[in-house]
Formats: sequence, C-alpha cells, structure tokens
Amino acid sequence: MSRELTPEQRLTQIEKILQSAIKLSHSNTEKIEANTEAINALTDRVDRLTIQMATATDMFIDSIGVMKEMQNEIKGLQIENRRILDHLFGQES
Repeated sequence: MSRELTPEQRLTQIEKILQSAIKLSHSNTEKIEANTEAINALTDRVDRLTIQMATATDMFIDSIGVMKEMQNEIKGLQIENRRILDHLFGQES
C-alpha cells in the first residue's frame, strides 16, 4: 500500500528542508566569520613575531661584528704585549 504525499505535505517537507538549509547556512557563515577573525589575529601575531625575529637577528649580527672587532683588538694587544716582553727581557720569538 503506497501512500503518496499530498501537494500540501510536499510543500511542508520542502519548507522544512529549506528552513534547515537556511539555519545551516547561517551557522556556517558564523563559523567562517569566527575562523576568519582567528586567522587574522594569528596573522597579526606572526607579523609581530617576524618583526621581533628580524630585530633579534640584526642585534645578533651587530654583536658578531663587535666581537670580531674585540678579537682583533685582543690579538693586537697580545702582539704588542709580546713585543714589550721581548724587548724588556731580550727574548726573540
């Protein structure tokens, strides 16, 4: 015994399906907006961290330059000290 739906029942079913689709669409839109906001916040954080990393890298490179200058100065002082000691004590290296 097959029971066919009346046109009114079909319309009621279609209406329920459409209402569910609209609710789902609104829910998805809200989730997409929330995800977009979260992505934007993360992007901002990554941008700030990138700037901090660049600053730290520049400071590190500057420090290396200063350390190399100090090494050269120390080598120069060691050579000069050796000359002075050689002169004072008459030793040749």
